Amino acid sequence: MFYPIRKKAQEYVLDNIKQSFNNKNNFIEKYNNFVSDSGVFLSYENFFNYYNINPAKMYKMGISFTSLQSKNNFIENEKIANFLGRVSQINSSAWIKKLIELCDKIKNNLIIKINEYDKRCLLMLHYTMWKKSPKELGFNDVINSIKSLVDSEYYKEIIDLLKFNYSKTDIVNVPLNNDNCCPLELYSSYSNSQILAGFGAYSEERYFPLTEGVWYMDNIKTDIFFITLNKSEKYYAPEVKYEDYSINENLFHCQSQNKTDINSKIGQRYLNHKATDSKILLCVRNYRNNEFNFTENYSILGYCDYVSHEGSRPISIIWKMQNKIPAKFIEKTSKLMVN
Repeated sequence: MFYPIRKKAQEYVLDNIKQSFNNKNNFIEKYNNFVSDSGVFLSYENFFNYYNINPAKMYKMGISFTSLQSKNNFIENEKIANFLGRVSQINSSAWIKKLIELCDKIKNNLIIKINEYDKRCLLMLHYTMWKKSPKELGFNDVINSIKSLVDSEYYKEIIDLLKFNYSKTDIVNVPLNNDNCCPLELYSSYSNSQILAGFGAYSEERYFPLTEGVWYMDNIKTDIFFITLNKSEKYYAPEVKYEDYSINENLFHCQSQNKTDINSKIGQRYLNHKATDSKILLCVRNYRNNEFNFTENYSILGYCDYVSHEGSRPISIIWKMQNKIPAKFIEKTSKLMVN
């Protein structure tokens, strides 16, 4: 009968701890006092588990675990802070395991050639850091670009962060495609760059900025929809605030771009995709930025099939998901939760 009280007391303590991490100096103080506070040895995992803090909060402040250990309390390279913040969102168990394995081999010079699957895994990490291809940056290949990270002072922290993420994965992921090249997993979350690298659109030679919310891959006849459910006026004009939401665990409603006419080539491809053996993939996120102000990743809800449509410019389409939308996503994507 006293459990609810104990639970509320625990939540109150945790809330107070989280509030105590509201600036850099508080973070540094907690780090310096960790052993005396916790009674356990200081490690990346122990620190964030004990204080129940998301590592992204540290990176948002421009602090890294590496800089704390070296007593240099502020990351001088903002790019590294942003990179680590983006890595903190990785939740694909298979990708994390493969990255740890490949980085260890690169660290020990045990890789000369890699297969397409491993190459895409590394390219996904490369495009987490850079917005140019390895060749554009002067690297011979993606192995050399990742080696620059592996040889950096932040290597241990990158691996510790990946292991921490792995310990927090809460869904059983399954491969998105039944091929041996694509590392993407159903229900895992990725940036649009990671998704395009996973599909092979981004390569060691090729990168392009994605400026629209849908990308068609002609070689695999797939339209990839990148859907932001709650569109802030700060980032989105009123004319692109499309009505996108889940109806239930099987059905999803979304609107095409305003320029897409029902009789256009693109419009017909959407409505007749099954007849033309084309695929539709839905990737969904709540907001443009997450609570730590890092660009939010898209969760891959999976492939879907046309059910019905209304209107034109934009076309309102109802899709039936080939795999049911898990309850945790329904709570975020239902119309009641979308502003």
